[in-house]
Amino acid sequence: MERIERIEIWHILWNDGEKTNRLSIRYNKDHEIISLGILHGRHLPVYYLENILDRAIPDWKERAETLHLSRVNPWIVEKHTSYYGSTNYILRYLKDPVYFDTPIGAVLHVSCANKIGSFSMWLGDLAPIMAKVREDFQQEEADIQKIFEINIYQDFNEPGTPSGLLTK
Repeated sequence: MERIERIEIWHILWNDGEKTNRLSIRYNKDHEIISLGILHGRHLPVYYLENILDRAIPDWKERAETLHLSRVNPWIVEKHTSYYGSTNYILRYLKDPVYFDTPIGAVLHVSCANKIGSFSMWLGDLAPIMAKVREDFQQEEADIQKIFEINIYQDFNEPGTPSGLLTK
């Protein structure tokens, strides 16, 4: 497998009091994209997000703030809460002040049960979104069972490759 981008992936086992759940944090260092994926079990309570990121990538806050400070456009984080209580934290940036073009840079969705599902965004956008989330949700320490880094550059056999069972 040809290594094209510098990518780090961690799998995190965390306990919600009833069962062990598994999520993945993926960090693309070349494009500064951070992603969270739910692999097994329940969605992550939003009040554990900062702790999970701290444990997987100890310097993520410094990286995120450095990237955020390098942005060239004015920005704002909007909070939209639905009738049922789910909330979207939306980062917009002012692309064109003449026409007031304000595209969405990133969104973090928090369900009405205060949980987050999968997301992917530029790490610099996570800094102001997380600051806004912290205003609404006091961050807590998650019951993390295990964190392990995944080696994505290991060699996998192609489909159709003999297993070796029939060779002597």
